[in-house]
Amino acid sequence: MMSSDVSTVYHDAMWFFWLIVALVCIALEFHSAAFVAVFMAVSSIVTLILSILGVPMWAQFLVWVVLSAVLVLTLRPYALRRFRHGHHAHELVEPTRSTMTGRVGVVEVEVGDASEPGRVKVEGESWKAVTTAAHSLKAGTRIVVDKVQSTTLWVLPENHADTHEDHED
Repeated sequence: MMSSDVSTVYHDAMWFFWLIVALVCIALEFHSAAFVAVFMAVSSIVTLILSILGVPMWAQFLVWVVLSAVLVLTLRPYALRRFRHGHHAHELVEPTRSTMTGRVGVVEVEVGDASEPGRVKVEGESWKAVTTAAHSLKAGTRIVVDKVQSTTLWVLPENHADTHEDHED
């Protein structure tokens, strides 16, 4: 295969590359709610269209980088205000109840407050954890998941959870 053939194959496949980048960015945004990857995904979609139109690869990358930066710098502050601080704001990073709520586990590494997280094992999986209990939870303590924030579990000692509130949905 000649080098021009290789270049053509790469150029023709760039739309697929930008589609994958957009999907990965969307998945990352769902995980982080940081309002960065969503704008990179939008830039990827614009760049995908440019690749279909035959724009050179170097220009596609340049457009993606510049457009991502412009969108993050201009629209992210608005998105943060709208979804985190507005009148009817949706606090996307507050701990919430989930399917993990009420699950029982064991402390692996001592768990403290948000400034001193530890690790717990729930249903065979190890999770980063914090507690709102009055004291830290020592390794081996049985816990109940109270809330979830991204990939961090908010836990209470199992005996404290009985008096806390009903975790059944």
